[in-house]
Amino acid sequence: MRQTGLKLSQYSVLTNISDQAQTLVQLADRLEMDRTTLTRSLKPLLEKGWVAEVAGGDARQRLLILTQDGHVFREQAQARWREAQLALEARLGLNVVADLNAQIEQALSNLKPALTEEN
Repeated sequence: MRQTGLKLSQYSVLTNISDQAQTLVQLADRLEMDRTTLTRSLKPLLEKGWVAEVAGGDARQRLLILTQDGHVFREQAQARWREAQLALEARLGLNVVADLNAQIEQALSNLKPALTEEN
């Protein structure tokens, strides 16, 4: 992701944000990320114009939406991600990558009940 200038957490936000306005809390819940971390990850995306804040029904409500520039950049970043994924699979083999993914999913599933609500 270095070639795109994004950190992994920022890429995750970019791939999960929609062109339908959503609150910070909705996005944080979908990403299973605390709001402070999400806010940090959003800052450069907002600064670069890939994500925008739009007015909600309540003056306190912070709604986020993917911009047109954000769509274009996300497509470019996803292409790079696919290239990296294919390179990893070519290097390690499909079975090894599948096993790694399964182990990560199992570890996350086992750890989730132990996390506090704010995590």
